[in-house]
Amino acid sequence: MTNQEVIEQYADLVHYLALNRTSQPSDADDVFQEVFLRYIQKSPKFRDEEHGKAWFIKVTVNVCNSLFREQQRRMQNEQEIETAEDVPSDEDFAASLDGKASFSELLSRLKPRYREVLLLRFDCGYPIKVIARLTGENEGTVNMLLMRGKKQLKDLMEKGDDQHE
Repeated sequence: MTNQEVIEQYADLVHYLALNRTSQPSDADDVFQEVFLRYIQKSPKFRDEEHGKAWFIKVTVNVCNSLFREQQRRMQNEQEIETAEDVPSDEDFAASLDGKASFSELLSRLKPRYREVLLLRFDCGYPIKVIARLTGENEGTVNMLLMRGKKQLKDLMEKGDDQHE
């Protein structure tokens, strides 16, 4: 069979699956294009019609899942950019910690990943590059953990100030 014949044979199946697994018709079109691009690039040889059908179903599902994960990642990044404005700089954060006798107690309320990078940064004074090497994380991950940890600590400190008033 030629590529054109294969595309015509499986086009409805791929389009139907893509429409049912995505939230937008434009996303379904993107999935459709990606699936057939992969078909043309890989040129798989099918044993029979069932094998071809199974290949197109599997690839369509995988492309839809990848699209969904990418959309989730993009939304999370947009939310984190918005909340990044609420996170104090390292200098402001360190200054706000001065005189906080309950810093250790607040820190203990965070997840270990946040606690670890915050301690290495503010207690030990390590730069992000060194923290990344010590923890085995990427520098970007360390930055994100620091940002989230500082935000959570700031929220905890504000809750504590509200309770003392």
